[in-house]
Amino acid sequence: MGLEKLEVENFKSYAGHHTIGPFDKFTCVIGPNGSGKSNIMDAIAFAFGVTSSTLRSSTSVNLINKTQNQASVKVFINGHTFRRHITSSGKSTYFYNGKLVPYELYTKELENLNINLKLKNFMVFQGDIHEMANKNPKELCEYFEVLSGSIRFKKEYDEIQNSLNKDLAECAVLYEQKKNILAIIKEEKEEEKKIKELSKCLEEKSKLEKDILNLEIKEIKQNLKERNKDLDKIYFSCDKLKEEIKEKEIKVTEKLNKVQI
Repeated sequence: MGLEKLEVENFKSYAGHHTIGPFDKFTCVIGPNGSGKSNIMDAIAFAFGVTSSTLRSSTSVNLINKTQNQASVKVFINGHTFRRHITSSGKSTYFYNGKLVPYELYTKELENLNINLKLKNFMVFQGDIHEMANKNPKELCEYFEVLSGSIRFKKEYDEIQNSLNKDLAECAVLYEQKKNILAIIKEEKEEEKKIKELSKCLEEKSKLEKDILNLEIKEIKQNLKERNKDLDKIYFSCDKLKEEIKEKEIKVTEKLNKVQI
């Protein structure tokens, strides 16, 4: 949907009451010079709250048809009506859906339909293109935020962005903590590996020492066995020698006895 029609009363060249429309999605206004084509555009802008200077008029009173003392324009858009009324004193009153409302509420309801008076996003006026070209990037960004209606979500967006920045900062801290923890874990694993290697070396050393000890014990036992054999031989030789000595003693004794006889 969009602009449906206009009801113009005593506005500029339109004396009396006039209904202009209904409009199609694409409508052209054609006619000879002085037939009021531009006044239709001015009427739409007037109903949306544009100042008289933008409407090629020095004062708002000049917007009233010269034969009358008051004027009004009502626009029908998306099922809503917006009507602006002006008197010869220059005072404007505003009506939304037939009810008298403050200017702030009037413009707010227009903004709800994405019609922004400050941006004048509903119509291209003379000088607007030059003004747009001279805007800096920040001003253009703000302009398009309002133009697209996303400005309504700016507070929520900023809150989400701040929350996101906070979360990202916390994530960065957690990431650094994780890196430190992983580094500590790595060091502990390396230390554990070294301890295991040392433990294995100690076990191997203990086993080697035990094997060496067993070999030494075995060798000692073998040597002892050999010594015992040698000792047995000596004991045997001694016993044999004793017997020989005894036998000789007996023989000597016998000989002595014979000699005495």
